[in-house]
Amino acid sequence: HRAWVQKRWTIVRDMDFLALAIATAGYVAVIWFFFNGWATEVFPDALRLYPMAYNNIPAVVCVAMELAIVYAFVFLLYQMVLDSDPDRRRVMNVLLISAFVGLIPYVVQMKHFRYHLVPSLTFFWMAAGLLVFIAAFRVLPRVFAACLALIVIAGAGYAPNSRAAYTTPKQMEELPLTKLVKACSPGCSFIVLTTDMPANEITSYYAGARLASRFPCFWFLPGLAHQKIDMDAGKRTMLSHAEYTRLLHKYAALVREDIDTRRPTLVITCPEEFDYLGFLSVDPAFARSWSHYHLDGKVPINYADYFPDALPNSLPPVFSCDVYRRSASSF
Repeated sequence: HRAWVQKRWTIVRDMDFLALAIATAGYVAVIWFFFNGWATEVFPDALRLYPMAYNNIPAVVCVAMELAIVYAFVFLLYQMVLDSDPDRRRVMNVLLISAFVGLIPYVVQMKHFRYHLVPSLTFFWMAAGLLVFIAAFRVLPRVFAACLALIVIAGAGYAPNSRAAYTTPKQMEELPLTKLVKACSPGCSFIVLTTDMPANEITSYYAGARLASRFPCFWFLPGLAHQKIDMDAGKRTMLSHAEYTRLLHKYAALVREDIDTRRPTLVITCPEEFDYLGFLSVDPAFARSWSHYHLDGKVPINYADYFPDALPNSLPPVFSCDVYRRSASSF
């Protein structure tokens, strides 16, 4: 943009451009050398498997279009205000453009989670607040105009984000899964075999226990499961049968390696959700690894506890999950 506006291509010599280029190159180098396995093995698979599991496309597209219309409406309102301050106009344009760009990760992730909209909405409310301030400043003193803008932003931001939309820390600590893991012996580690992150990440935080897997969730399974269903139905698939089999064995082996090397004290699996043990059994070495575990009860997992703001009927039912404990002699 700078090269186009200033009609010069020597911007590559500008200090800020050089600093940004060096920082970006350094970031890429760190990822490549210190997280090479993720960059070369996991990330390429994520680009292929993650989109296969998109199941919230109508809801996500609808919300994104509604917000885009609101952003465009605010932009048109600002044009009607006829603000003569060029700096304020530049700031407003940057905020609204950033709000539009902030919708991209929300659409790409296709999860329809509230927090995925936080970047976009943050820029939008800043722009809306500036618009209120500019309009109010024409009839009110600067201080009163600023106070009015802050009140409008606070009220509009709080309305869709009330406390009822979130589970409190106390409630998280009282969840059966959290209490189960917390009651484990000191130094206990665990893993919940699941395709959603909260059961592992939130439980690890509130129970003070280590998650014994490189995967906070099995993000790769929904895509593979969709491919299997389409293959069985004779439909055209993005993966060949050989590639599907390779990826299935690859990730089953990686999870099994985590069980071998990190030796989780507890392994929780919900057979009503998915046959996770059947998935892991495709790895020939899994039977030996699993021989160290025995069934030690059940625990309910309700994903509505982690997503209280989810749309009705968008979450699975309460699962009665099996708890497997590692034999003390196998540590």
